Amino acid sequence: MVQREQRGQGGGRNTLIGLLILLVAGALLMVLVRAVFGLLGSAEPAVLAAVIVTSGTILVSVGSLIWSNRSQQRQQAQQAQRNRKADAYEELLDYWFWVMRERRNAPPAKRKQRDEKYRATVPQKLITWGSEDVIKEFTAQVGPSGVTEETSMLGFEKLLLAVRKDLGHTNKNLEEGDLLRPFLKGVDEAVQEKRGT
Repeated sequence: MVQREQRGQGGGRNTLIGLLILLVAGALLMVLVRAVFGLLGSAEPAVLAAVIVTSGTILVSVGSLIWSNRSQQRQQAQQAQRNRKADAYEELLDYWFWVMRERRNAPPAKRKQRDEKYRATVPQKLITWGSEDVIKEFTAQVGPSGVTEETSMLGFEKLLLAVRKDLGHTNKNLEEGDLLRPFLKGVDEAVQEKRGT
C-alpha cells in the first residue's frame, strides 16, 4: 500500500516535470521562431530566397528520412510476422502429414502424445498468426475434432491453398488435386468423383 502511494506521488512528480520541460521547450521555440522571422524580414531578397530553398531542401530530406525509416520498420515487422506465420503453418502441416502417412501405424502412446501436443499448441498459434482465410478453412476442413470420415482430401487441399496464399503464393496455375498428388494416392479418383465423371 505504501509502495503504491510512493509510486503515485512519483508518477505525479514525473508528469509535472514533463509538463514543465514541455512548456520551457515551447517558449524557447517561440523565441527562436520570432528571431528567425525578424532576421528574415530585414534580409535582402536573394538571401531570403536562399534561406527558403535551403529550408525546403532540409525539410524534404528529413521527411524522406523519416518516411524511409518508417517504411523499413514496417517491412521488418511484416517479415517477422511472416516468419511466425510460416512457423505456425509448418507445425500444422507437419502434424497433418504425419497423420496421413504414419499415424495409422504408430503406437497408441505416440499417437496420443502427438495429438495432445498438436491440440495444445497449433490452434493457439493459428489464432494468433493465421490469416482469416486459413482460420476459416482450418475450422471448416479440420476443426477441433481433426480429420474424420466426412473430411475429404479435396477439402484438406483448400486448407493447403489458403496457407500457400497467406505465405505469398498466387496458386493461379494449380488445379484441384495438384497439392495432394505428391503424397496421397487416389487423388485423381476423388477429383473425378467430385466432378461426376
